[in-house]
Amino acid sequence: MVVDYNFEIVHQVCVYFLALWLMEVKAIGNMFGLFSTLPYRKGEVVLTIQGEIMDHPLRTSIQIAENVHVDVAAPAKFINHSCAPNTKVEGRNMVALTNISAADEITFDYQSTEDELSAPFVCRDCGEMVKGKRFRGERLCNAVSAHKILETH
Repeated sequence: MVVDYNFEIVHQVCVYFLALWLMEVKAIGNMFGLFSTLPYRKGEVVLTIQGEIMDHPLRTSIQIAENVHVDVAAPAKFINHSCAPNTKVEGRNMVALTNISAADEITFDYQSTEDELSAPFVCRDCGEMVKGKRFRGERLCNAVSAHKILETH
């Protein structure tokens, strides 16, 4: 008997379970965060963003191109915003901006990718609003300047 496998689905399932094994979701007060279980060097791919492609933002999506959003699947949907992120989005990959130790929380600057967040919020690092790139002229989270500082060092 010959079994016909959809290798794209098999690949997605393998990537999903590998990511769950390499990452740990932990409670941080009244929310959750994604934490590494292994160290990563600056420039290494930390994880691949998996999920359904959409043309509009959701609270759990990541924008990867103009009008292209990925409704992110676990574990990546637990990646929090930070003014001083340790990863950045490159296509469908989260790439280490700095060396990441095992047990470090994985974060990225939501304002580096999102034109406009579907659910703006107050940044836990600086106390300013996180709304997206379209609102940079307003008093917003310091993530944009902190991100540029990290990339130059």
